[in-house]
Amino acid sequence: MVTNRPYKVGIFIDGGFYKLVLAHYLQDQHKGALLDPGALLDWCRGEIARRAEAVSNLCRIVEARYVRVAAGGRMEGAEARLEGMLRRGGILVQEAPRDAGQRGLEVALSVEALDATLRLGLDGVVLVAGSTSYLPLARKVTAAGAALMVLGFDISAPDRKGGSRRLRTATALLDEAAWPVPMAKVIADGAASGALFSGAPGVAPPAAKRTPAPAPAAPEAEAPSGTLTGTIADVRERMGFLTEDWNKRRLFFHFSAVVGASLHDLRSGDRVEYERGLDPRDRPCGLKVRPVIDEEATSTPSASEVPAPEPEATTEPEATTEPETTEPEVAAEPEATTEAEVAAEPGAT
Repeated sequence: MVTNRPYKVGIFIDGGFYKLVLAHYLQDQHKGALLDPGALLDWCRGEIARRAEAVSNLCRIVEARYVRVAAGGRMEGAEARLEGMLRRGGILVQEAPRDAGQRGLEVALSVEALDATLRLGLDGVVLVAGSTSYLPLARKVTAAGAALMVLGFDISAPDRKGGSRRLRTATALLDEAAWPVPMAKVIADGAASGALFSGAPGVAPPAAKRTPAPAPAAPEAEAPSGTLTGTIADVRERMGFLTEDWNKRRLFFHFSAVVGASLHDLRSGDRVEYERGLDPRDRPCGLKVRPVIDEEATSTPSASEVPAPEPEATTEPEATTEPETTEPEVAAEPEATTEAEVAAEPGAT
């Protein structure tokens, strides 16, 4: 039976494990392509909607976190590309202290996942991880009433001696999940590969050769100032994304940036006005996001557009009867006396 109610989902990614998965598919299977975490979110949402028998547009990702150990220095290459994918996918990045190591990362991710499950009342939780350290989290999430999906990977990873070792999601962790998903099989089937990977899967990069340095790329067009327009692309629990008209790119906005309405009054495809600003991490974001009122629907129609009113039916006034006037009664005049009657009277001569 299809569940006709909102189905809230949270996705939590172990950044240390995900980087190994990324490297495996980048080098061994899909040279030059990266497993896009944003695309993975969309795939998980559709898969959960199918398994939970929820209406697709009511199945929503309300929390998405990627926890990693803080890295020093500037990001380059695949790491920089991954950073861009995380931003475009609307995934919040959280960094554990460098001295905490992988163990500290696992603790931080477990705390965030359990907190979100209880605080937001999640119906489903997706975990991208491989260690048995997440077994307590898996059991507590299940006890809280959320369905757990674990994405299982089977990859090769470099070892300390310069070789490679087999690395896979722990069987015990998969056994705790209501929905264990063998991602190696999903990707090998090819149905999801084109959507999940960013780049040209299966195409090896060309051999290195000396070529003149390419001309520097033209700088990205500077955003216009003032009020801009766009279209709502996606709305989540505490944030949303809009597609900007001027560059056709998605732009993040926080729920507190919506004015004249609430965040969940907005729907995909709605037209909005906004201003551009920066979030606390100095990344572009939308400010003063407000719905655009349809002027055609609310404007007063011109005189030519207003249909002429139909003439009201007129009824002839009822005939009024004038009050009857009664002429005053005239006293009857005495009748004329005839000569015969006079003669009859006594004393007549």
